[in-house]
Amino acid sequence: MLVSFSFAADSLAIYGFQGIDITESGQKECATLNVDYTQKESISENGILSVRAEFIGKDSDNSYVLAKINGEETRIWPEEFVCDSGCWARVYIPELKYTPTEIEICLITGGATQKATLFSNSTIGLYSSPILLIENVSPEKILLGQRAELKTIIKNIGSRDADIFVQFVGEDTRAIIEISSFDIVEGDPKATATIKAGETRIFSYYIKPNLTSSYNLPSSILTFTNIFGEKQKVSSNHPALSVLDPNQADIIMISDGLNEDMFKFKVKVTNNWSESFYGTIEIMPSDLVENSQRDIVILGNDEGEFEFMTKVLAPGNYSISAILLDGNDTFTTTSTSFEVNKVDFVFEIILAIVGGIIALAIFLVIYFWEN
Repeated sequence: MLVSFSFAADSLAIYGFQGIDITESGQKECATLNVDYTQKESISENGILSVRAEFIGKDSDNSYVLAKINGEETRIWPEEFVCDSGCWARVYIPELKYTPTEIEICLITGGATQKATLFSNSTIGLYSSPILLIENVSPEKILLGQRAELKTIIKNIGSRDADIFVQFVGEDTRAIIEISSFDIVEGDPKATATIKAGETRIFSYYIKPNLTSSYNLPSSILTFTNIFGEKQKVSSNHPALSVLDPNQADIIMISDGLNEDMFKFKVKVTNNWSESFYGTIEIMPSDLVENSQRDIVILGNDEGEFEFMTKVLAPGNYSISAILLDGNDTFTTTSTSFEVNKVDFVFEIILAIVGGIIALAIFLVIYFWEN
């Protein structure tokens, strides 16, 4: 193992940590210790907690070490430990030299773990070291058919340079959320670089989703050789991306039929986006309909139906359509055609009376004939 340049490093045992040993599955044990390095004259060194642990049982079990530093949690899975002379994982604590630090360290065993040990010779100290932070940034939303520009931002907030290898679309088998897989359509899928102390580098590349949906994008995986001579991996976050239908709203007309020479119908508006839709429905021709214009609001990913009725119409053939305006776009329904037939009720009444008189005359002739 490479000898590190340590200004001050202590075994956790001197803070009363006696180690944790678990021989059953589904268990959790924790220990809390307080350290204070603020009195040590350190200019360029940064805090590192070195955790030594061992897991015996099924590979990829859901056992892990949880390090809570001043309330901020870091979860360390078994595969993240580098095993040479013991199995070690490193947790950077940039604030160690500035503030008293409370550390809660827990060992949690999964269902297939036979034994897990967190060793008391785990250490904490100040080191001259690179400290690498990696973040993936994506647009909040794009329209279907567009490319999304993703950025991987890498910062070295430590005191030494680092040679890195970064894979921009990495596999995260421990992601709590469902991750969507994407291919990079423009830009390199990986890069090597030297990140100097205090430097920030930004790498850009593009993906192109082919479905409207909300996506959790893959993380980027950075690898570098730390000051302990280990190949250490640092994973980014999983940014979210919403891919929207190019049309925020869809509009259709639903016929309810004629009622006393008036045509009744509904206009259904569907909002395809997660943000509210503000628009106006206009019925054409406007002179056929009472209140032919109506302002509407449809909440995100919701729909609404709006009732309309024509005026009393004279006999004839008619065609109407609905237009939806939102200040930027216009959406129009297909035309709906219908026919109004006016029945001459006076003629029908006269015809019924004449028919009644004829029927009565026939009845009387038959009656008197028989008598």
